[in-house]
Amino acid sequence: MFEILDFEKCHIVKFGSGKNTGFIVYTFNTSQIRILTGKNTNQEEIPETILDNGVKGKINPTKVFLFVAKVLKRTLCPQCV
Repeated sequence: MFEILDFEKCHIVKFGSGKNTGFIVYTFNTSQIRILTGKNTNQEEIPETILDNGVKGKINPTKVFLFVAKVLKRTLCPQCV
C-alpha cells in the first residue's frame, strides 16, 4: 500500500464505452503519478503502479490521465490493442 504524504488529491476517472468501461483512481505531483487502484475494460484489477510524470507544460488531472492512458493503454484497455 502506498503512503500518501506529498499528494494533495486523488482523482477517479471512468473510461471506455458501452459495456466495456473501466476506472482508475490516481494521484500525482510534479515528479510521479501513482495509480492507486482500478479496473480495466475487462473488469480485471489494475495493480498499484508508479509512473514518472512525463506531462509537459502545465499539469492538471486531465493531462495526467491522458498521459497515463497513452503509457498504460494495454493495461487499461486490453481489447483496444
